[in-house]
Amino acid sequence: MIVDPFGHPNEDSIYVDGSEYSNYSFFNAIKVINQPSAFEVHFYDVLPSGIDGSNGIARSQIAEGNNIMFFHDANLFLKGQIEKISYDSDGNVIANGKGMETLLLRRITGRREYASTGTNVIIAELASSGLNGAAPWIVDTGLNPNFGNYVTRTEGDNRLSPIQSLSNEADFEWRIRQSGATYGADIIDIGSQLGSSTTQRTFYTGGADQNAFKLDKEQNNELLVNRVVVFGYGDGVNQISGLASDSTSITDNGIYEKAFYDPLVTNSGFAGSMANRILLDIANTPHYPRIEIRDIDFNIGIGDVVTVIDSGTNILGSTYRISQLERSFSFQDGEKLIVGITNT
Repeated sequence: MIVDPFGHPNEDSIYVDGSEYSNYSFFNAIKVINQPSAFEVHFYDVLPSGIDGSNGIARSQIAEGNNIMFFHDANLFLKGQIEKISYDSDGNVIANGKGMETLLLRRITGRREYASTGTNVIIAELASSGLNGAAPWIVDTGLNPNFGNYVTRTEGDNRLSPIQSLSNEADFEWRIRQSGATYGADIIDIGSQLGSSTTQRTFYTGGADQNAFKLDKEQNNELLVNRVVVFGYGDGVNQISGLASDSTSITDNGIYEKAFYDPLVTNSGFAGSMANRILLDIANTPHYPRIEIRDIDFNIGIGDVVTVIDSGTNILGSTYRISQLERSFSFQDGEKLIVGITNT
């Protein structure tokens, strides 16, 4: 039975441009707080000649640029766009892509300067196609309060990059969500803490009520920064800049670099000090305690508050926020839901 209009009871399902495809042997879809989401799917029986009997899929139906949605039950877990396709002569196709954050990632800002401008105005302009805070929109704006006035500049960045930088500086969270009967509207929300404010679920990693397994902490290199460059006033060879590096992290992990722009910085020494301060704030690799959920039918979201009870560790009846969600399926392991948590 299909749940109207999408999904199956107690099952995962995948839709590409609105049509369901069950010919997959593996998928992994991951969402991380304040980061672009991503996915990978392995389809089979994808044939260049089109549909073969009742099971085949035409290759044109699984194509770069197509929208894809992942559901569990009737709940949308992730909507994204296919960005890369690789296939073989046996009809096996691997599709990779990002969530709908990609709409902002593939549009650029040009060179723009904001002088003491509210975050709500900056967000609205970056979300609009004409950079004017008005329709037509790349993504619609939903929750968008003002977190204060900031001075910032863009230098041909993608539209998401300044939003991420501003979220670090102004200490807010952002997300892309969907709305509408067919989830056609993509909306950016800004808030001090997105998700629930009270516990949505309690997870037990041991005992008679066990409904989860505790996993090792995971290093998330997508969030790792071990070299910071601050660019100040000027351009080209005359531009003021400062650099700070974590040599130990670079030796262990390689270079993960991030740039910050502040045209009000006119001294290289101050730029270096600013880079050091930023690095102290963000250089440590995030480590998420993770739990694997036995009952994958839990409908929980990024930012929600949960309680974890584990008598074998220091996690004992504590409340945490969900910082990472990962749904996956394979013929070998079946369906999985892994939850990354951080302190509330």
